[in-house]
Amino acid sequence: MEIAFIRETDSKRMRVGVKNGEDVVRYSLSPVTVASLSLERGREIDEAMLELIVREDAEHRAMRRALSLLSYGDNTKKALFIKLLRSGFEREIAEECVAECMRLGYIDERRQIENAVLNEANRALRGKAYIVKKLMSKGYSRADVESVVEDLLDRGEIDFSASFERLCEKKGATGREERRALLYKNGFASSDFD
Repeated sequence: MEIAFIRETDSKRMRVGVKNGEDVVRYSLSPVTVASLSLERGREIDEAMLELIVREDAEHRAMRRALSLLSYGDNTKKALFIKLLRSGFEREIAEECVAECMRLGYIDERRQIENAVLNEANRALRGKAYIVKKLMSKGYSRADVESVVEDLLDRGEIDFSASFERLCEKKGATGREERRALLYKNGFASSDFD
């Protein structure tokens, strides 16, 4: 195997072609990697060096894919990881990519949970049990959701009793059985029911 070409790209990356027989495979590498491996056209490379090249290219492609996915909307760590796996990336590379996105602040699950809880409690008029179950189905952990709910309750940003009363008023539920049906259907606790 040998280096067939090295070109700069518009994204401050280097496009490196590796010739193996008649085939040339292109990889995207950082200029630092190209310099540290002393890559130049015509240089013979071994399997170990090829593994380094393939790894960095895969890491770069995984991060580009992750950023593309995140540009369309919020993702949980778990959801992003699964999407990267489905895109064909190895488990280890997907894990490292998600960790880097977390480190850079591209995934803020607490903010996502907080926004979802506020929407469900104050706009959709849902109770805690409903909210926890719904957010767990989206990949958030029970402990994280319950922690956010407790914080919002402590700050007074949500009030399940008031939300339940607004729901009953909205639905015209005045009788005890009507209110009880709304209570359970919408995930409110018995303490929210008089």
